[in-house]
Amino acid sequence: MGILKSGKVNIFLFGIMMMVILLCCCGQVQAAQDGDYTYTVKDGKAEITKYTGTGGVVAIPSKLGGLPVTSIEYNAFYGCTGLTSQV
Repeated sequence: MGILKSGKVNIFLFGIMMMVILLCCCGQVQAAQDGDYTYTVKDGKAEITKYTGTGGVVAIPSKLGGLPVTSIEYNAFYGCTGLTSQV
């Protein structure tokens, strides 16, 4: 009898664990690349997370992947020593 109850508890806990994993995966933000920019999409908006270009004069795009750019991550341009200005 004790083994049977333990098995039901394990199945229940396994089911809960799988639901949590699925919920976490569904809400995950995916990274994408468009030209010199890596960006993430959340709620139909793009956030620049990394710049990979050579520098010079950099124009911040208004859209990436057809989505409006609404923010730039804090360290998106970290290590970009060739930047001269932003348009």
